[in-house]
Amino acid sequence: MCPEHIGDPGHPEGPADSAQGPVLEQLRQVQGETLELLTEMDHITNQVLPRLKADYAVKIGVYETELLKARLRALRAKRKLALITAAANRGESADEQDLESALDQELEDWSLKVQASVRDLESMMNRRIGLMPMTAVDSRELTRVHRLLVKRFHPDLHPMDRRRAELFEVMQSLYEQGDLPGLTALERSTRDLEDADRPLTEDEAAVELELALSQLDQTREAYQRLCEEFPYSIRFQLEDPAWVCSQVQNLEEQITHEEQVAQKYEARVEGSR
Repeated sequence: MCPEHIGDPGHPEGPADSAQGPVLEQLRQVQGETLELLTEMDHITNQVLPRLKADYAVKIGVYETELLKARLRALRAKRKLALITAAANRGESADEQDLESALDQELEDWSLKVQASVRDLESMMNRRIGLMPMTAVDSRELTRVHRLLVKRFHPDLHPMDRRRAELFEVMQSLYEQGDLPGLTALERSTRDLEDADRPLTEDEAAVELELALSQLDQTREAYQRLCEEFPYSIRFQLEDPAWVCSQVQNLEEQITHEEQVAQKYEARVEGSR
């Protein structure tokens, strides 16, 4: 279309029955808001949440893991004394190996919980090492390319398109790692998937608008659920030293209590031998 023909009634932009009015404008607004929400959700999932989880692990999670270990130790000592006492009441002598085997079986769920907590903590520590800060310029470029690719690949915007769904997973992995060169290469190599801007008829625009409004409602609900997800829901508290300190102090008090309980029962176990 030549510049001098733009807006010239004698040279229409598209078919005579294409949607040019408020329906199309509303459709574009709804699609734009949906894209913004989907982009923000992907950003939260792949950039914000990993950093928050790593931050939480360092500031608070390490104490929660320590508390789990202390509770398991206290539970084990208390149950061991109970088993020794029960055996003595029967006039029997408790075998140390049998005791440990029984305790391992009885407290297996607790042990697995502690092991899982340790693994998660180590994973978050390793992830924190890999979360190197980017320059402001690179961060802006990463956000720009990410938004382009969300529009190009997101399954909610391109249902039933397997290739785009697969590329969306590749994009998410690159974005989570903050791999700007990889993300840029992906954008350049998939420009052939850029949607063509075909004019819509009024009927087509009305149908698309109805579908887009339904999708927007679903996306808003999903976004709200994501914002309520832990630890995103406490992102501001994690930046508050006083709040973090109070959480740590509370956990340390619980750890001390559990250790004292464990020591008390361990001493009674030793005294029963």
